Amino acid sequence: MEGNGLAKWRERLYSRVPLLGGWLRRGAVRRLVEADSPEAVRLLAEAVARTDDLEVRILALEALQEVERPRCVEAVCAAWAATRDVYLEGLLTIRGWGEKALPAVRVLYLLVKGRAEALTNDGADIVEPLLRACQDADANVAARARQVLGRLQNPAAKDALCAVVIDLDDALARAVALAAGYAPRDAGRRALFYFLTEQWAAYDELDFDHGLLRAAYQAADAALRQRIAAKARQAGRVEWVEVVTGGRQSLRLGEMTEAEWQTTLDVLVERRQWSELWRLAQEAPPCWSVRLLQTLPVNALPADRDGLNELLHLAGAWMEPNLSSLIRPSSLGCAEDRYHVCLAISPESQLLATGDKQGSISLWSLPEGRFLRTLEGHQGVIHHLAISPRGKVLISGDDRGVVRFWGLPGGEPFQTLVRPAHAGRVSCLEVSPKGKIVASGGVDGTIRLWNLADGHLFRTLKEGGEAIRCLTVSPDGHLLASGDAGGTLTLWNLTEGSLLQRRTDDSQMICLALTPDGCLLASGGYSGCVRLWSLPEGALLQTLKGHVWSVDCLAVDPSGQFLASGGRDTTVRLWGLPEGRPLHTLAGHTELIWGLAFSSDGRVLASSSYSDQIVELWSVPDGHSLRTLQGAVGPLATSADGQLLAGVGKGRLQMWIAELVRLGRIPSGKMSPQDLAWAQQTLRESTLTPAERASLEFIVALVRHRRRFDIHLDERPQRIAVGAFDIEIAG
Repeated sequence: MEGNGLAKWRERLYSRVPLLGGWLRRGAVRRLVEADSPEAVRLLAEAVARTDDLEVRILALEALQEVERPRCVEAVCAAWAATRDVYLEGLLTIRGWGEKALPAVRVLYLLVKGRAEALTNDGADIVEPLLRACQDADANVAARARQVLGRLQNPAAKDALCAVVIDLDDALARAVALAAGYAPRDAGRRALFYFLTEQWAAYDELDFDHGLLRAAYQAADAALRQRIAAKARQAGRVEWVEVVTGGRQSLRLGEMTEAEWQTTLDVLVERRQWSELWRLAQEAPPCWSVRLLQTLPVNALPADRDGLNELLHLAGAWMEPNLSSLIRPSSLGCAEDRYHVCLAISPESQLLATGDKQGSISLWSLPEGRFLRTLEGHQGVIHHLAISPRGKVLISGDDRGVVRFWGLPGGEPFQTLVRPAHAGRVSCLEVSPKGKIVASGGVDGTIRLWNLADGHLFRTLKEGGEAIRCLTVSPDGHLLASGDAGGTLTLWNLTEGSLLQRRTDDSQMICLALTPDGCLLASGGYSGCVRLWSLPEGALLQTLKGHVWSVDCLAVDPSGQFLASGGRDTTVRLWGLPEGRPLHTLAGHTELIWGLAFSSDGRVLASSSYSDQIVELWSVPDGHSLRTLQGAVGPLATSADGQLLAGVGKGRLQMWIAELVRLGRIPSGKMSPQDLAWAQQTLRESTLTPAERASLEFIVALVRHRRRFDIHLDERPQRIAVGAFDIEIAG
């Protein structure tokens, strides 16, 4: 902003040149007023607050009294809020701006003026500024802010304070809300509020059947679910089991995460709920049924031991299957004229999206690979796809610079995005982990930020320069890293849109990868080296040498202990983190490495190359070759649950199902007759490993035990002829 001539007039405003000084200052004030922009007004307000020159202060104040444009008034108010200058405060009072300002300034203004009572009837928008003011350096302001929070009259404001407790776990908001007796108006939010604040009597009275908490849990994000689980574990609330499993019908057994199962187990053991634990052991997915059975005390086992001893014996031999176990190919039935280029799997592993050279996006249901629909709208090759963390939005970028947003699962387009955002190919897409911001990079050297909720472009971080080759976002969503064709690594504050650090590599960057804790960044490029950088400071820690040509892809395992790099020299290299210790060189491909993906448990690494049409599976960390899969090249993706591996390239689209993993995670009551038949047939094969055989034997025994009392009826409707039965009615 100051580069547009404002810097010159700012210098003249503060000029101390003898005789000419006053003339220069008056001229500077006049030009700043004529600029009639928020930035110019900000400079004048700073002159009032920060100068010790009385003439400068008077000139600036006189000019500011003439300000009329709302955005310019906001600039004056913001300058006062940042400085608390008494002269600006007087100006806000004389012009009446303080009481009409935006909530953040209005709240502070009334608190400073000692008029806190004027805020008690205001709405939800004062809650956040009041909470900030409670931490104010001025003790009087902080005390008044807390007093207002405890005397809120507007129901919307009370709801907003309770929302801060629920969504952000704010200790101050919790203390104030409990002391004032606030609770949300909505029954579901109220039940959740009571639960999280440990108001057990109020919760039990309101949500006696736990339906409200169950619905709130279903709608919650991962962080809130973790807090509910932690509270249930701490308090030993047994209703947690019904909430997380989806009621007595156990509707969520197949969706429960590792953490949810562990909390369920902890709560049941703590409360010695052996009968409920035994019930779940018969319904749960086999991988958790094993742990539940092994936890049951011998004296808590049911008297009916029919088949139970066999289950207990097989549970002891169970070994958790991994991605290498009994993988079978699954045809996705794609048209032969479709040249698929990129792919993305939804977080819940129920949807696969692929983009092709014709500008079409295909959606497939998982795990069966059934084609759902084609999304049309792009005119160029689809180079990149990304799916939001909640799986509700698909983002696509093409070689004409167009970025489009689609609602999932239906694929409804956001109609707002039809013009190119980049002058040339979209080279990379990244979604922030909290699912609020999408970043796109282009070969035109620009980085654009988009609002995920509505698909609107709201900020440009970089305009022009070297082509952007890669982007990645830190796990907390605050930092964006970009690498360009000039070898520059740039770190950005994603929430504020500001530049943090700029570091230079010695060659074009091609790929980036972050550790799960966000503390270590790996970069690869044409130099053939992998570089490790510390975050957020961006210091170079290590340069890892080994590849003899460019590094084209990187992947970090879910635990953050291992880094894989793939190069044009046809090798995959495995490194130990954080120090970058070389572990293994994996040689099995004959062409450049194009795709890398770790399994969800980090024990298997999949690699694909550009034209040898194979995928190699490697054991981690020992680097042994596990299996060679035929049928795909190019980019790879694994599902979050570890059941699926998909690959595209050279017109082919291939998916593999880790069948044993899939069966291990399906609730026993949900397994189909075909699943059971496959398991029984596979047990007859002589090529099974001991772990695979033990796992399959337990799965078959569990399903048989679960269904031992089932009555199998012909599902065809039966016609009963009139008169087929004689019915005698006692009179």
